[in-house]
Amino acid sequence: MSQENFVNDALIGKFIAGEATPEEAMQVNDWIAASEENKIYFTQLERTWTFGGNQLSSTPKKEIVWSALERTISKTHGSKKESSISLYRIAATILLLISISAALYFFKIPKQNSSAIAWETKRTSNEIAQLDLPDGSNVKVNCNSIIKWQKKI
Repeated sequence: MSQENFVNDALIGKFIAGEATPEEAMQVNDWIAASEENKIYFTQLERTWTFGGNQLSSTPKKEIVWSALERTISKTHGSKKESSISLYRIAATILLLISISAALYFFKIPKQNSSAIAWETKRTSNEIAQLDLPDGSNVKVNCNSIIKWQKKI
């Protein structure tokens, strides 16, 4: 069954008035392009419609068809596009929060005042020294070096 069988004067009238759905508009366009006879018939109907008192609005026929197509496309595909955009926004927001949290965790400035902490310091002279630290560890310190550790309070 060809599409020519589905195009009638009522459908062509809807098309000329700009009331056809995008699918119907494509069907009429295909029908017009199918033969020169169809094109002549359509032109006659369009002239009858336009000059018979039922004039079209100032919007050209192509703009009506395209606006109908855009509305249909936005209805069918707009929700998918909006949902994918919102998923990207959610993912970006989560990534931003994680990044800020990590930055604050790793680069935070200690709140303790370093002057309030008691430090013990050991300087070595011109010799290598072996030191026993309060935590029980043993450290070898090179000559003319300084080692510092926090005192137990």
